[in-house]
Parts: sequence; C-alpha cells; structure tokens
Amino acid sequence: MPINLVTGIAAILVVITITYLIRKDHLHVKYSVWWLLLTAPILVLGVFPEANDVVGAKLGISYPPILPVIVAILLLLIRSLTTDIELSKKSVRINRLVQRMAILEQELSDLKISGRDENT
Repeated sequence: MPINLVTGIAAILVVITITYLIRKDHLHVKYSVWWLLLTAPILVLGVFPEANDVVGAKLGISYPPILPVIVAILLLLIRSLTTDIELSKKSVRINRLVQRMAILEQELSDLKISGRDENT
C-alpha cells in the first residue's frame, strides 16, 4: 500500500475521530480546531510528498524529509505553551474563587454568630 494512501487515510481517520469526540462532548470545540488544523498539513504532505521537497528547497533545507518533523516539533511546542498559559489562567481563577468562597463562608459564619447573640 503506497505511503500516500496510508497518510491520507490516517488524516481522514483523525478528522472522523475528532468529529466523534466533539459530538460525544469528550472534546471541546476550542481544542478540536487545533487538532483539525494539524490534520491539514498531514493530509497535504501525505498526498503530495513532492510539496515537502519544494518547500524544503525554498527554505534551504538540505534534507527535505526532516521538514515535517521540524514543523511537528514546533507545533507541539506551541501547543504546550498555550496549554501552560491556559492552565496558569485557570489556576489563578481557581485560587481567587477559593479566596472568595472563604470570605463568604466567614461572613456567613459571622452572621450566624451575630444572629445567635441577638436572640439571647
């Protein structure tokens, strides 16, 4: 089986899997866009391997087959950075919510105590 066909089938299977995960609410649409965008270059380079040589030559890469590896590593680094940024934002938000909840619990406790004092 030619590698072009295998890569094309793999890309199509990824799209089907992402669509399935979205429909079953296992993957948020915001994250699925990222994975679908990653699938496009896989499909293009898989179906048209000559594009690798053309782009590699224009970029001055002496061994064009390494181009998809470089692109994949860069995309994974970008994804890792964006994930870390999102996690940091969520961590700050959770800490603020915990602080607000503690303040509200203290206020509620103070109200209960002052309500008891007034009744006695």
